[in-house]
Amino acid sequence: MTELDFAGPIAQEFESGMLRSLSLTRMTFASGGVTIEFTAHELFPGRFRLHVPLPLRPHDRLWDLYDDLATDVVEWTRWGIAVPLREAHDAQALSGRRGEDGVMTLQMP
Repeated sequence: MTELDFAGPIAQEFESGMLRSLSLTRMTFASGGVTIEFTAHELFPGRFRLHVPLPLRPHDRLWDLYDDLATDVVEWTRWGIAVPLREAHDAQALSGRRGEDGVMTLQMP
């Protein structure tokens, strides 16, 4: 699998999936994962970023850590990226500190 295998499913989660109440600003693939920058307009508004590690292949250690039942990248993206991103935002948005660029970096739950 390549990083590009995840780009479409991540964007789809922001367009019409679990993350549709957030706005995707940018995705940057590096360091074995993707850094997702997004804006929240409603609950806990602001600009945020989260680095999410990506599995190298289906059912490797990282894949199974987040969803050992997922059969494809789209399904894994929901449980391995969208759910943790939502949880990180909901749990950390009020307690974190913003960087000089005004973006708060969240940690994977």
